[in-house]
Amino acid sequence: MGRTSKRKRADQRRGTLADSAVAVEGQARQRRDFRLAVWAGTVTAAVAAAYANSLFLPFFFDDLPAILENPTIYNLWNVAAVFSPPGGGYPVQGRPIVNLSLAINYALGGHTVFGYHLFNLIVHAAGAMLVLGVVRRTLLLPAFVDRWGAAATDYAAATALLWAVHPLTTEAVTYVIQRTELLYSLFYLLTLYCCIRGYTAPDGRRWFAAAAAACLIGMGCKESMATAPVMIALYDRVFVARSWKEIFQRRWGLYAGLAATWILMAILVASGPGRGGTAGFAAGVAWWDYARTQLWAIARYLRLAVWPVGLVVDYGTWIARAPSEFLPGAAVVAALLAATAAAYRKWPWAGYLGTWFFVVLAPTSLVPVATQTIAEKRMYLPLTAVVAFLVFAGGAAGRWMLARPFAKFSVRPSRLEAYCGRGAVIGLAVILGTLTASRNRDYRSEFAIWDDTLQKWPHSWRAYTNRAIGYGAQGEYDLAIADCNRAIEMMPERAEPYNNRAAAYAAKGNAGQALADYARALEINPRSGHAYAERGSLYSQLGEPARAVEDFTRAIPLLYDPTPALKGRAEAWYALGEYMRAIEDCQSALALNPRMAEAYAVRANARLALGDRDRAMADYTRAIELEPNLVTAWNNRGAMFLQAGEYARAVADFTEAISRMPTYAEALANRAAAYYHLQEHEKARADVKAIEALGKSPPPKLAELLGVSPAASPKP
Repeated sequence: MGRTSKRKRADQRRGTLADSAVAVEGQARQRRDFRLAVWAGTVTAAVAAAYANSLFLPFFFDDLPAILENPTIYNLWNVAAVFSPPGGGYPVQGRPIVNLSLAINYALGGHTVFGYHLFNLIVHAAGAMLVLGVVRRTLLLPAFVDRWGAAATDYAAATALLWAVHPLTTEAVTYVIQRTELLYSLFYLLTLYCCIRGYTAPDGRRWFAAAAAACLIGMGCKESMATAPVMIALYDRVFVARSWKEIFQRRWGLYAGLAATWILMAILVASGPGRGGTAGFAAGVAWWDYARTQLWAIARYLRLAVWPVGLVVDYGTWIARAPSEFLPGAAVVAALLAATAAAYRKWPWAGYLGTWFFVVLAPTSLVPVATQTIAEKRMYLPLTAVVAFLVFAGGAAGRWMLARPFAKFSVRPSRLEAYCGRGAVIGLAVILGTLTASRNRDYRSEFAIWDDTLQKWPHSWRAYTNRAIGYGAQGEYDLAIADCNRAIEMMPERAEPYNNRAAAYAAKGNAGQALADYARALEINPRSGHAYAERGSLYSQLGEPARAVEDFTRAIPLLYDPTPALKGRAEAWYALGEYMRAIEDCQSALALNPRMAEAYAVRANARLALGDRDRAMADYTRAIELEPNLVTAWNNRGAMFLQAGEYARAVADFTEAISRMPTYAEALANRAAAYYHLQEHEKARADVKAIEALGKSPPPKLAELLGVSPAASPKP
């Protein structure tokens, strides 16, 4: 009886849809004051401050295949390619809208990281504005306006601000390719916002059409968008409509449109098998093992939402096996599910937030992801529910605490409540924003983020494998080999640690062990195009261009972006004197990536060898325009000027090469020859001495400034 009357009273508060429209629009107009603009500016400024140090961070891990090795983004106007992103487990597989965003970035700035990070930051800020709008509009609904209408803007802004600067969002924002989370979340929130506006408008059809369009676009961003129609229908029933019958009588067109977007989702999912075999029930992880691990993961996500210390970018393929690892999480999940169900009786808003958390997280918690059983990025959108609940619970606790001292005076300290609440929110936002900025610094290099991961979570074989790359970049080859050995102990059936160990051995000069590791990697994974390409590069360095050609030829059809392998094979053809074949490979590479400076430089070498000096000069110039740090192009173009007797221009090019690489002995020798022809003997002697200081021998005649200057032959 009591429960029925409560439900009736709730339905009465909602009123008819027309009454709702009038009430909400009226409340919204009354509260369009300066506070909304101030809070919106505050949230935007806070996001900019927290993430300012992320704008120039390097690409990381999955950014490489999705951005640096993704030929479908090289030509924005090739719509068919842009909307057909690579499969095989690439982060953009089945996500054409994400691939389109990368193509736009590439068209505007190539591979310059700033533009990609700025895009992520803008999307995140836009998401925060939508959180503000969704919460504010919800609190102005008839079901809540009496209780929270006066403070709707403050509560909404607090939720948006604390979510936007929370450190748990850093992985999605700072790690470029995780814009998959950003974009699907943006369109998820936009769909909900448009529906709320439609529910409360006298004629909501245009808003509903916009909601369906946003939902459709979101389906092209990530599979998790599939839950949006469900959560929007539930929102309608909990906060707006009296019954399910009313929903389908009045707004059947909206939900038919939202449901229709699942067709696109089905097509995109079917476009590649289980995200390249990395996700799905046939991905190699038993569903019960994965489910147990998610119990531990959900408990950890919630702990990080409340106490965001100890963030980990990669948990690897860890599985919770011992009861002590998953039973505490099971207890937490069971308690939360029970609390969510119970909350619908008295606090439906809390029940909806609990449902939002579980349903939005469900796609990645129920469908096994073999390569990453746990990922903090998945909390990006579910975190909004946790933050909203904490804001409202904190507000209630604050009111209760402030009311006690004033109880005997029968006074409600509403203004004091507002000031204290805003102060607490700002203070907490400063703390969270500081932690976010600190977390961004962990991404300052690939080595730094993997090292940070292993300090916090030493169970990730992938972190050892990739930290080895960082050690290699620092010249710490023994440490790189040790990390690869550890990864091989943990996961001996994976090819990646052998690949990376081979690279370290090659850098140490141990070609025999490097070749053995490449052979083992290819034995484990015979379709590893990267292993073939890297071994081909090693053969080129060893002076075996014929074997290099064989490996590059095997690599090219296995790689989604074959342009580096085509360029490598072109260099091998050049070494073999097959200049036309070298030119053909360069042209194939440039057809895929017209901005590949190295391919222009190699083609220039081949054209020069064939006597085509004019086109060789044009190719060197184009290579320099695209990549000013390509010192071989500066040196080789300078060599052409030197041979043509244009000594001043030759000096200018050699100087550019040396300024970028002071140890470039060949450029020093060539500049000395150019100075000799210009009768600037002191400068020529200085360059000869610089070569000797490097421990290298300058050309004997040049060293004595006698005879003919050394021949300046372009090198590939």
